[in-house]
Amino acid sequence: MEKRLIERCKKGDLDAFDTLIPLHQDRIYNLALRLIGNEDDALDFAQEVFCAAFRKISSFRGDAAFSSWLYRITVNLANNFWRKGSSRIQAKRVSLDEPLSPHEKDGPSLQIPDHNPGPRQLAAGHELMDILSKNMQSLPLEFRQILILRFTEGLSYEEIAQTLECNAGTVKSRLFRARAELRKLMEPYL
Repeated sequence: MEKRLIERCKKGDLDAFDTLIPLHQDRIYNLALRLIGNEDDALDFAQEVFCAAFRKISSFRGDAAFSSWLYRITVNLANNFWRKGSSRIQAKRVSLDEPLSPHEKDGPSLQIPDHNPGPRQLAAGHELMDILSKNMQSLPLEFRQILILRFTEGLSYEEIAQTLECNAGTVKSRLFRARAELRKLMEPYL
């Protein structure tokens, strides 16, 4: 069924693409969230991935799974996001000391949500997951990508190699180094 949808998409059939998106949107969003680290940006980012996929659908040869092709687009866009990222991230910062507008005299009226885990979350082990997530975000992008593709997305070495456009030996090497780096970061908590 997916192959027929892809063929229809290559002919410009928007309905076929609308049918194809829900088959992959959760996985692409989750990958985007893990690579970008921000829910709002990840939503926009996942939309960018699907727009790019529609524009480039004619280049999909079918050598690999369609999902691997989408992962490749996601990883490429994430690389571009982080290369350009410093200006995007800077633009979203809001000073807590400066008024939000010139008409405000008493400073900002921002409500900042507390994202710290509560007692139930701590008891359930969510604190460790938060620490793991933060440590993942501190890893170099190539390590973060490979760990996410392998352990979160469950891709094989060959699928990761196709997604990252490298050979399986490189995947294994990077995965080994990424695990070692993450283990060092997590050591104080285990």
